[in-house]
Amino acid sequence: MTDIDSLSGALQALSVSTELIEEELKLPLETLLAALLEKKKDAAVEIANSGVLPSLAEVLRSSSPLSCQVALLVAEMAREAAVREPCIEAGLVTVLLPHLSSTNQEMLLNTGRAIGRICFDN
Repeated sequence: MTDIDSLSGALQALSVSTELIEEELKLPLETLLAALLEKKKDAAVEIANSGVLPSLAEVLRSSSPLSCQVALLVAEMAREAAVREPCIEAGLVTVLLPHLSSTNQEMLLNTGRAIGRICFDN
């Protein structure tokens, strides 16, 4: 499977998920994160344009075990200036803020990075 196919498949899996079931979301989230960490061209923009940002916000809002991974995903996406406004519009900053009081150091780091990068130009 090509990188584009795996990214598209992961986005499709997230977009059709109607419930926040950890087992169903874990692999697609890992695929998206891998694409971002490998600095795949336009991966962040493709993720933002796919319509999954509200689903990511819902994972963060629910304080799912996947919240830390989603915060990292958002932080990596927000490196791209083109996705910052869509992140704000999807309410990601609002749902990230409560995680700043987390006792989990990794969650704090990912949340701080995500908010900082989203708000970088504002």
